[in-house]
Amino acid sequence: MDGQLLFGAGDDTELELAIVDLRVARALWEGVPTARLLARIRLDRDEHDLVGIVDRASGLDLASSTWDKLMARLLGQAPAAHERVKRAVARHGRAASDEGPMVANDSSIAALVHVLLSATETDGDSSPAEGAADRAALDGAVLRACGQLDERLGAAGADRRAAAFEACLHLATIATGGGPSLATLVACGPAIASAAPLYPWGDEEVPIADRRARLLDRPAAERAPSLVRELAVLGAHHGALVTFVRLEPRSTHEPQPVPPSSWLPSDLGSVEAASRLAAALERGATTAPRARSVILRGGDPALDAIGAEMLDAAAHPFASAVFADILGRASRERDVVRLVSYFAIAPDVATAAHALATSTAPEVPSMLRAWLESILPADVPRCVAALAPYPHLYAAVKPLLTV
Repeated sequence: MDGQLLFGAGDDTELELAIVDLRVARALWEGVPTARLLARIRLDRDEHDLVGIVDRASGLDLASSTWDKLMARLLGQAPAAHERVKRAVARHGRAASDEGPMVANDSSIAALVHVLLSATETDGDSSPAEGAADRAALDGAVLRACGQLDERLGAAGADRRAAAFEACLHLATIATGGGPSLATLVACGPAIASAAPLYPWGDEEVPIADRRARLLDRPAAERAPSLVRELAVLGAHHGALVTFVRLEPRSTHEPQPVPPSSWLPSDLGSVEAASRLAAALERGATTAPRARSVILRGGDPALDAIGAEMLDAAAHPFASAVFADILGRASRERDVVRLVSYFAIAPDVATAAHALATSTAPEVPSMLRAWLESILPADVPRCVAALAPYPHLYAAVKPLLTV
């Protein structure tokens, strides 16, 4: 540890430099539900775990997802806490799909789970700042499991703010660079340490030993010859320069077994399976990437089942949009009629147009034009406008605007 940098790091600590948008980090800390952040992180994990060609070809089981394995590790010995986190994350699943994925390491996820469970309100709408302020009692098993990823999370009486805010800093990271040693930073002199506060409630309230992030003076750092290499990849990005301690797991014990997914049907080609998948998507029990992986491994029977279920868009608009995207990407000739039919009834014509555009089936443009020629003239401009971003489809239907 070095008093000059006021930073909880030792000589052998591994560091990394990052460009962070501090305004975004503080907005996440104070104004976004912790469960929303976790839902967006889950979406990122599912996208990377379960939709690659190699994964699909290997038949990777959903229980092998890094999200489920980490939740089992953190909460497997505390069923009530596990269920609470699952419900809260599911509640924000739809919004997370609209807002997009966020990238976080295991330690940051542990900090967010910790602060979510620290909130006295159980509806999942508390922000990290609110949960840290509530300081609700946590199950001892959760404390021990979180403490294996970050020792600050393992103490019942510890300040719950620093680790959670640092997780928000990680989520607001724009770019990361090399990892200088603490000695290298110290050798740069006192000027490299920014005098501005990093933590929203004031740096002086965070014990130095508990700090895993330090705001640096970016102009001073960029003038330091010893940091030229580390900062080379960061220079093009705007934002604050922060150095982080890289947190590593402190336990190599086997994680808890992953409980089976209640939404995962056994017969992927049945009507009931498609209905269950749709219901799971609507309530946020699963994500679009995981549903896509399940369906593609189910082959043609599963694609046929979701094709029929997709047309019940009034009952499950989000799930129908997901199913349409999957069918479009599959590009089967047999699905063209259904995709055009979905375009005709979809609550969001822009989403339906995107699904049509992803299909490479050669019949799509001609069949789409034939359908547009059969509908009321007043409806044609709206439908054609939705197809404008997709030149191959727009070229086929634009002449209808002059008829």
